[in-house]
Amino acid sequence: MPGDLSVTVKRQRSSEYSFPLCHYHGISICIDTDAAPECLSCFLEDVNVRPRELARWLCGKENCFIIRSQAYIEHIFSELYSVPEECKKGYFKIKVLELLFVLGSVSPEKNSAPALSLSKLQADLAKEAAVWLAENLDRQVSVSELSGRFHVSQTHLQNAFKGVYGVPVSSYTRILKMQSAALRLIHTDAAILEIASEFGYSNAGKFASAFQKIMGETPGEYRKNSGSLLERDRKHAGNGGGGSGRREGRRGGAEADLLTASEFDASKMDSYDAVAFDCPAMGAEVLEEGEFQPIFDSVEGKLGGKKTGLFGSYGWGDGEWMRNWEETCRTAGAVLVCDSVTCNEAPDEDALDDCRALGKALA
Repeated sequence: MPGDLSVTVKRQRSSEYSFPLCHYHGISICIDTDAAPECLSCFLEDVNVRPRELARWLCGKENCFIIRSQAYIEHIFSELYSVPEECKKGYFKIKVLELLFVLGSVSPEKNSAPALSLSKLQADLAKEAAVWLAENLDRQVSVSELSGRFHVSQTHLQNAFKGVYGVPVSSYTRILKMQSAALRLIHTDAAILEIASEFGYSNAGKFASAFQKIMGETPGEYRKNSGSLLERDRKHAGNGGGGSGRREGRRGGAEADLLTASEFDASKMDSYDAVAFDCPAMGAEVLEEGEFQPIFDSVEGKLGGKKTGLFGSYGWGDGEWMRNWEETCRTAGAVLVCDSVTCNEAPDEDALDDCRALGKALA
């Protein structure tokens, strides 16, 4: 929860942390009690702070202590976000010392909040289940089927899944499906009933109801209010190619042919000095597999030395699909002209400005 603070004793050092919801906003302070002074009074004579003893005092045998949001804790951390760069290092040391000093007066019995603890096996189970769900969005999957697939009880799966993702399996699946459907609505001309069937809904009314509960609008309203992103994609994107595509003006100093994926193939790659690709993240943060992925696979071998730009949108996650896409292009020898452009759902003005900058870099 916002403002909460946890103290954890780690038996083994690790440089990797996992955030299943793909988002973390906060500050982490790591103290090596083996390397830290036994008592920090060597910094300030009257400050009797002993890191190792403090960890034992707060965590006890549980190895973890959680305290819910408190004004005095929030005060310490809030000041860490607005420190001039030139004095940040020294200021951080002072604030860490202040935090440890304050925690030394906290009573674990009176202030400790219940800690949710999951084993690595439980966390791995939840993550594997989430990946499988993302790869099977076209089906209606029950908890019974899912637990059977992973050979665990329904209760064990539900507890592990909610402990990692914060919501039940059914809610997670519904949210994932509707966010994926939203991307299909604004990036394609596909009929709403067709999109509904792609996510396991044979009834358009049930799909519309589920969509509205998650996205706040009916599918038709969402597509209309997104301002026809498909047309904006075609206007601002150059998927490379020639032939039947539209020829755009010289705003960035060069002309561009704008085509959809179906209008493009590998034979057209040699006709251009630069190419831009646009594709949203789908499913488990992957490129759209029905139409775009086959086309991109066919041109991948011709990317060597080619000036290339990438852009697209996503509805969840942290942009992993774009990082993987960039790595694929670099491996193929593509020359990425600038940072790829990503946006969450429909592009705002900043994202559109980034697209224009990408076009100029290609030109």
